Formats: sequence, structure tokens, C-alpha cells
Amino acid sequence: MRVQKYNTADVLIEYYDEAFSYLSNQSIKAELPIFAGFYAGEEFYYVVWGKNNLKEYDSNEVIRVVKYNKNWERLSQCSVYGANTKKPFSLGTLRMTECNGYLFVRTTHQMYASEDDLNHQANMALQIRTADMVLTDSAYDISNYALGYVSHCFNTFIMTDDTNHILTLDQGCRTDFADIQNKKECGGNRQWQNHYLRNWAANTKGKGII
Repeated sequence: MRVQKYNTADVLIEYYDEAFSYLSNQSIKAELPIFAGFYAGEEFYYVVWGKNNLKEYDSNEVIRVVKYNKNWERLSQCSVYGANTKKPFSLGTLRMTECNGYLFVRTTHQMYASEDDLNHQANMALQIRTADMVLTDSAYDISNYALGYVSHCFNTFIMTDDTNHILTLDQGCRTDFADIQNKKECGGNRQWQNHYLRNWAANTKGKGII
């Protein structure tokens, strides 16, 4: 199966056999203007949409995570409002993983104007309980590296291991080019153990990312 944003407002879903021969296709309607990503979970599919919030209103929906069954029947959604976000997914990527009944979304955003009247960019994270699609934790405010915050972040990675730990890696243009964080328990409180890789780009030349 291959999923992509189509030229129209739809998302195109194509099916192939094991030899990669084309079989069929279907589409789902767009729900917000920006298509950000797709994740195939163990039981469900998830599609992430976004919308710019140029006036920086906390009441505006900026991200919507939609849950589907494996027949692409829409089941429910989780909407995120305001979230210190002027432009969701700005200048970065979006990746997801799941663990113990939670969906974890790691991406980037352009934030509300700061005291210097500039709209800075950074990473952001969402934790969603998939049973009822309730947002149970999030990180989108200006913070510090001890809590997994990476400013000027242009590439985000997230995965879970077989011990129910989360590993994330964020690439940016700061001195600490790559920031690896280890979250203790899936769905638990935010308890980060950070490891910084200085001069990551020069030392690895882009190789060995998760």
C-alpha cells in the first residue's frame, strides 16, 4: 500500500502485490488544507492534517489526527488548538510511532511571535490515547533541551523499542546538531534522559540516523 497527497484535495491510496504490480486505488477526502503524514498502526491507520493560524488564535485548530480502520472507514479524530503554533509542520518533517495504546507524533512548527517579534521555529510532540483519541500530553512551548526541546529543528525521528521506551532524534542548526531523547515509559509522565551529539553532521556525514 502507498499513500500520498494527490493533486486534488484528496489523498490517494494505491495497492500493490508482492511483486509491486499495481492492483487498485481509492481516495479519502482532505480534512484540512495541509497534509502532513500517514502512519500504519498495528490495528488502525492515522492521517495528520494541519492548518495555518496566522492570527495566532488559541481557539483555532492547527492539527488534526484522524483515525481509520484498515478498510479506511473514518472512526474518530484528535484536534489540537492553538498550541503556540502559527504554521504547523513548518520547515520540518512529521513521523509517528505507537506504544501501549498511545500514538506519538513528532514534528515541527513555527511558533507564535516571541518578545523579539519574530516567529521562531522548533520541534513539537503530541501523545494521543488511541482508544478515545484524547490528547494526553504535548510539548510545543519554548523550553530547554532537558525536556526534549530543539529550536531550529528541521528533521524529526521517533521510534519505540521492545522495552517500551521511546527514542527520538531531532536535527537542527544549533551547536547540538542532533538531540537524542529517551522517554522512560510509553504513555507515562515526561521523564527525559538526553544525549547530545556535537558536530553530528561533520562526524557522520548524514549516515547512521536511527
